[in-house]
Amino acid sequence: MNRLPLSMLAGVVGCGCPEFAQMEVVDVTGTADPALLGEITSALSDFEEWTGRTGVCVPDIHVADTVGEGLGGRFQELKEPILIADQASDPYRFTVHELCHALDAVEGHSDSELFPPVPADENYVTLWQRKSEAFADACENGPVDLGVKAYLEDTCGITLVDEVERYVREQIYVEASYTTPSAEPATVSVERGWLGLAGGSYVYDAALIEGRSWVLVDWYVPEEDVTTIGLAEVDPGSGAVGVPVRLPIGQLLHGGVLARADAGITAIVADPDSGGFVAIDVDPETSEATRLDLDLPGFVDAAARSEGTLYTAHDVCGEEGCTASIAAWNLDTLAPVSVPSPGERVWSLHPVPGGIEAYTEAGLVRYDGSGWEIVAAVPEGMGAYGWLSERERLFVVRAGGGAYIPVILDVGTQSWRMLESGCGDLGLTYPLIAAGEGSAWILGNPFDADGAPIPAVRITRG
Repeated sequence: MNRLPLSMLAGVVGCGCPEFAQMEVVDVTGTADPALLGEITSALSDFEEWTGRTGVCVPDIHVADTVGEGLGGRFQELKEPILIADQASDPYRFTVHELCHALDAVEGHSDSELFPPVPADENYVTLWQRKSEAFADACENGPVDLGVKAYLEDTCGITLVDEVERYVREQIYVEASYTTPSAEPATVSVERGWLGLAGGSYVYDAALIEGRSWVLVDWYVPEEDVTTIGLAEVDPGSGAVGVPVRLPIGQLLHGGVLARADAGITAIVADPDSGGFVAIDVDPETSEATRLDLDLPGFVDAAARSEGTLYTAHDVCGEEGCTASIAAWNLDTLAPVSVPSPGERVWSLHPVPGGIEAYTEAGLVRYDGSGWEIVAAVPEGMGAYGWLSERERLFVVRAGGGAYIPVILDVGTQSWRMLESGCGDLGLTYPLIAAGEGSAWILGNPFDADGAPIPAVRITRG
């Protein structure tokens, strides 16, 4: 649809325009899942509370069996119902998205140059539709908590909040509450050093497992003139790296990940023979490496071992964007274990009692064997993540100019703290975090440092 001319909007909004209090969620199909209807109702209530508006000039939200090819929802016209598909994969997000379209039709936010038009297709034909879709894509995330980013900006004189985030926060979600980081810094010791890797080695991943530090590295075997991949232990005192355990693959294809684990070591690496990924168990005492007979579904973004179950995260992308798929196996029987998707893309996994915690686009979420629950909201772009303790998580935030600043999130109080070292740049590039039991290694991995030692920072909680 084309947005109404501005000269007409005042008349539309002021003359019999429905308000939120009058809106209803109507199941046109008569068979919609009550849980889906509840998600839509919650989204409507939250949107009213966050925005502080009385309405967006639509009368109701109708749950229909079809809303358009490849769409989970549709804003039609002002004074017409919003449509949500009865099989919508994420009814809450789709509802907020369509309410954002309605708000845009009333207030004209997509007129801003901050929202360049999305590519034209059968669903987005007019310039307004294309620009409004760009606005709704930014608006659908809700009131992203920018408190810690704004605090770091003010304290450290850096740039973290982009213009679109700031616009949505200040112009749309004007009544939403935001956290204020604690003024009391976290007491930690910060030690800087180097990992003594052999010339040219590259660290693909790192993990603290049962109190020992491990890195997954590429490894040149001169007698075979081949570069492959290996697992090596790091001496926490000197930073010296032991001789890698060679993993049973041939020529290095591309990297892999280490499963964060409560016990045992599993590496997930690219297999040059099949082009896919394979899981390899390593016995740290005997250096024996064993390939596991698992059917890994595509590229593995993260992995964790928890109480005898291996979990892997994979992106599944389609017309509506990317979501995460979680695959899991019982390591005793190698039988697959069914785990629901957390819905959002996953950056990292960590074992917790009874399941796993995932760092996702939606923040930190926990799976306990039955379903996913939110642990803490985390603003987009908070960088690398590591588990310090049951209450605390470490993030390394990328600031302007390539600087990286560590901060700690207390998930119990939902509060952020800077370290006593303040705004000091860690001096690392593309950091990896290996964390647990109150301490963490943060490793840099400069691409252009061929043969140079890898910079490392060790943080220990006081």
